[in-house]
Amino acid sequence: MKNIFAIVFIAAASVAVAQKQVVSAYNANKSGDYKAAAGYIEEAITIEKAALKDKTWRYRGEIYLNIANDSALVLEFPNALWVAKESYTKAKELDTKGNYEREIITGLGLVQTTAGNQGITDYTTENYTGAAAKFDLSAEVAGMFDVIDTMAVFNAALCYEKSGDVDLAVARYKTCGSYGYQVPNVYLFVANLLRQDGRVEEALTELQAAREMFPREQSLIIEELNIYLENKDYERA
Repeated sequence: MKNIFAIVFIAAASVAVAQKQVVSAYNANKSGDYKAAAGYIEEAITIEKAALKDKTWRYRGEIYLNIANDSALVLEFPNALWVAKESYTKAKELDTKGNYEREIITGLGLVQTTAGNQGITDYTTENYTGAAAKFDLSAEVAGMFDVIDTMAVFNAALCYEKSGDVDLAVARYKTCGSYGYQVPNVYLFVANLLRQDGRVEEALTELQAAREMFPREQSLIIEELNIYLENKDYERA
């Protein structure tokens, strides 16, 4: 009997601790002490009782979204936007009755908007790697609602190109092409990137595939011709 009482006591104590950490996180967040709030909420999600509640994850999403918008803290928490996205996603999973669907969708929408805006800021300061990651995140959140944010994907491609990541730039440009965004120009961008990277045959393969989709597009024919001439392949030219 004593063992049963001990188990009940431990369980009750666990619930109390979980509730205390969640409440402390909520209050710290509301008072603007986002770093303290993050500490409380991270401890809360290690406690099963708290980790199984959508409320805990909604608060976590809000806290990290606030951190992402706090210039004094964002350097200390560089992944804040991603943590916010993961938190709201977890909250959505746990909110089986949809009682907080609007709040969760709003939170994810703010993550998407913030990522896009910060991507633009990073781009203007020539932090192309950071900008690409932000645009990717913005597109990823949009995709959660079956929306293809082709502008975000295109911006990510441009940033990957400027940061020298050819493969990711090519992949993003081709994604744009698959949705009819900025065509046929994106295929020219792909060919140019591959050619500059010394991957001439790959560039030609991409151009030839694009020509099948846009047989009357002269720019694609001219680009292919230029590659042949540049490589003194006069027969194919």
